[in-house]
Amino acid sequence: MASLALARGPAIAVLMDEFTKNAMGTACGVMGWAPDVFWQATPFDLLNAWHGYETFHGLKPANDLTHADVRELRKILNDLK
Repeated sequence: MASLALARGPAIAVLMDEFTKNAMGTACGVMGWAPDVFWQATPFDLLNAWHGYETFHGLKPANDLTHADVRELRKILNDLK
């Protein structure tokens, strides 16, 4: 994902690289997703899965990935197409 973002500029590449590391760590390390499931998921899938995980485990809502973040990431990803 970061290589696609490089075409948009270094700042986008850094943002996408950090997002990917954090999102993949959460999806695979915390929620138990296989890597191929993560790579096929959309940011919307990830956010909804996380909210379900939080509810099931009685955790506080995560403040680091908001609906606004998902909208911004969707825009970035759509711009890369």
